[in-house]
Amino acid sequence: MSCRSPALKALGLVSCGGVSNEGFTQLINKCPLLEDLLLVFCHNVGGRDVYEATGRACPQLRRFRLRKRAFCFHGSGEALGVAAMHGLRTLALLGSDVTNDELASVLDGCPHLELLHLSDDCFNIGADDALRARCARIKSLVLPPLHREIDDGDYYEIDVVGSDSD
Repeated sequence: MSCRSPALKALGLVSCGGVSNEGFTQLINKCPLLEDLLLVFCHNVGGRDVYEATGRACPQLRRFRLRKRAFCFHGSGEALGVAAMHGLRTLALLGSDVTNDELASVLDGCPHLELLHLSDDCFNIGADDALRARCARIKSLVLPPLHREIDDGDYYEIDVVGSDSD
């Protein structure tokens, strides 16, 4: 792949347990024209340094979609690396441990963001009024509900934000 990778525009890795951070970073450094990156259940790939390196190596990156298993993290601040992907238009973080403060850094670092999707299993996000105000410029926004309750091992959502019936 490395002989053709300088022209690579899209890369998707799914269940890539054999790929390490080092191997992924080496590949990404050979893909300066990359515009679209998908990582799904790649438990050995991730972390702030890896995402920052991706942002530096791929300045044309427009779309980043990350799906992790819930509670499979690469340490705190992982989402801060995404803030180095300054050209992003689309960002989907599913199963991420991103916090409100980290998301604020991503919003500051990615001023062209048009679509943001955070799944219900992003348990550290509280989609309060302040966060929704920060996201007002984003055309397509999916945030987890503000409140969640867990009862007898079951997952229940209670969305108390945004009732227009008043």
